Amino acid sequence: MGRSISAFSVNKTQGKFGPFEDQMFLGDYRISILMRATTEQINGVWQGACDPFREGLSTGILNVEFTPAGNLLAGGTNRGWPVRGIKRFALERLHWSGKMPFESNRITIEPYGNGELTSDVFPLHVLAPVSRRLRRTRNRTDKAKGKVSFASRKWAICQNKPRPFDPTVRV
Repeated sequence: MGRSISAFSVNKTQGKFGPFEDQMFLGDYRISILMRATTEQINGVWQGACDPFREGLSTGILNVEFTPAGNLLAGGTNRGWPVRGIKRFALERLHWSGKMPFESNRITIEPYGNGELTSDVFPLHVLAPVSRRLRRTRNRTDKAKGKVSFASRKWAICQNKPRPFDPTVRV
């Protein structure tokens, strides 16, 4: 997802920044993007899911922070290193417009591997047998090599019976 995660901030805006309360927002330096992450603890082990949030920011992101008004500030620089954004430095403000996006909101492993969407799945979206793919990667940390991925598995979300006012899908 990201190539050089730089900073994160937890959304504690009480709904001022959309439906993503208690989620982490992470900046990426190299590819100038913002991501969202959710975590849960299962049998004493922390795990989570990460979703892309915004791309096309002006420069490499070094820090993100929420304001009391519920805006997300993202600041960064390229400091001479190659980044996707074209400006040498920037401070950008993201404001939730109030319009509910159709995105993945939260993915959990328990009880059955549920994914929660930000809004209802309309029958038109459900006609296709596969509407979204998820990938799980297991990592271990090696002192000499750092993080090493050693297992990966892909799932497809298939929901053929839309349930009214239920944004949950099973994987």
